[in-house]
Amino acid sequence: MSALINLITMLITTAAAEVCVLRLCYPRRGLKYCIILVGVFSGIFWAAFSWTFCLVESSGVPVNNPPNVGSGADFATIFFVIWAVILIGAALIPAGVTAFIYQFIIGD
Repeated sequence: MSALINLITMLITTAAAEVCVLRLCYPRRGLKYCIILVGVFSGIFWAAFSWTFCLVESSGVPVNNPPNVGSGADFATIFFVIWAVILIGAALIPAGVTAFIYQFIIGD
């Protein structure tokens, strides 16, 4: 999957999730709560999706087996957290834009 298609899919699904959350809990909860909720969950979902996609695509047998020095799980965890934070920041943009358009349309 190309990076552009992945980004567009992320933006569209985040906006769709934001509309669903706003329809369910906007009058009872604040607008900021709805934006952050959708941004965080969408960012973590897309980080896990892209991480799994990369692991599946790169799961071939290496030509030269590296020595067994360590598991590398600590670096993988750090990189996953960094990637999740980046995608949370990216997911907050369409969530916020959708929320403000929704608020403008309903006239609140």
